[in-house]
Amino acid sequence: MQQTVTNWVSLIKGFRNGDRLSAQLDEAELALLWGVICCYPYAFDTPHCLALLMDLIDEIDQLIPAQDGMILFIF
Repeated sequence: MQQTVTNWVSLIKGFRNGDRLSAQLDEAELALLWGVICCYPYAFDTPHCLALLMDLIDEIDQLIPAQDGMILFIF
C-alpha cells in the first residue's frame, strides 16, 4: 500500500513537470489507488505513513492549479 501511494506521488510530480506519458492510466490502477486511499489511514496509523498520504494530497492540490484553469480529472 505504501508503495502504491509513493508511486502516485511520483507519477503526479512527473506529470506536473511535463511527463505526459504518466497520464495514461487504466481503470485497474485507479481502482487500486481508490482502495488504498480508503484503507490507508486505518492500516498505517503512524505519523510517517500518514505524512505519505498527505504528500499525495498535496501533489493533487498542486496539480489542479498547474493546468491553467482547466480541471484535470485523474480520479
